Amino acid sequence: MVQIAHYFYSYFRLCGEVGEVVQLLVPTGAAGNITAGCIAQKMGLPITMVATVNTNDIVARTLSCGDFSVKGEVVKSLAPAMDIQVPYNIERLLYLFTDQDRQRVRCLMEKFERENRVRVPEDVMTSLKQTIVETFVASDDDIKSAMRRVYEENKYVVCPHTAVAAAYHYYQNESVGVPRGVLATAAPDKFPEAVTESEIPVKMDSLQHLETMPTKSMWMRKGEDWYGILRTKIEEITDRRKYKSKEIKKG
Repeated sequence: MVQIAHYFYSYFRLCGEVGEVVQLLVPTGAAGNITAGCIAQKMGLPITMVATVNTNDIVARTLSCGDFSVKGEVVKSLAPAMDIQVPYNIERLLYLFTDQDRQRVRCLMEKFERENRVRVPEDVMTSLKQTIVETFVASDDDIKSAMRRVYEENKYVVCPHTAVAAAYHYYQNESVGVPRGVLATAAPDKFPEAVTESEIPVKMDSLQHLETMPTKSMWMRKGEDWYGILRTKIEEITDRRKYKSKEIKKG
């Protein structure tokens, strides 16, 4: 639900005037983010989207030609959140583009669970392609090239998942005649290896101190008020952060 707001924000930052179509390039793994975009579009937001994936291409095959099938093993890539073989939000997309026909979606998903494959019906694909107009598959080399180019041209470091979408933009030389944006999905600090392999001269060491910090946990036992326990803990952490923020400002 929160991601739906990202699409409205992106749209209003990119559109010249309200009502014109904007194209958004979406890094896609389990397809949750792009599902949020489809909901935004059905709410009336005038956008089209391109689903961009890594070499684990089940989402691209599903959204481009209706081939929702598991093939081979998951391939490890520089974009690990996309290293997925069964994108569970496809079920939500089917629900949206079958006009919320629960029984039809159930039949499709049960067939997929039995056989590891199902063909998305043509009428559903026709409806879906009005919103998700294209797909794109990026290799690790594409990811590194896009990360490097974004940095060289903008002095901005993107994460490898964001780079999958940026790679589509660089490959797509022809203008689509509408404003276009890339959704950034994660902080590059979480992927220092990808930054290094892309030959970007920026040290991503802001999270290294976390590796030396103690691991903390809290027991929650059956019968206890888990909601109350979690709420109290969240409030404690929030108060500590507020206190630290005030101390920093005083300093």
